Amino acid sequence: MKSPVPPLKVALEQSTREALEAAAAMLFDPNGVKHALLRAAGEGYDTCTLAPEKPLDLSQTRAAQAIVDRLTKEGLETEWARRTTPDGKTAVDLVVRWGTRRIEPVS
Repeated sequence: MKSPVPPLKVALEQSTREALEAAAAMLFDPNGVKHALLRAAGEGYDTCTLAPEKPLDLSQTRAAQAIVDRLTKEGLETEWARRTTPDGKTAVDLVVRWGTRRIEPVS
């Protein structure tokens, strides 16, 4: 027989999911994303990186999935890019492209 999941673990997992969803809802707000893309384009860029303030992986949240679907329908390319912060944590950013120019990563 499988042992029951401790209540604290369940509470912590739920709190984590809620925090990730809340952070994603703010970062991937459609109007905010549109303004960020327009601002980047207005500065001459053909790429915009949407990065969470904290080193979080928001890629599996509802808001992230919704904005990727929306941007894809608009003909934009999206990809998730992992990066390491100065303190060694991993962050996952959403990179949005609308031009044909590709920038090779710096190694």
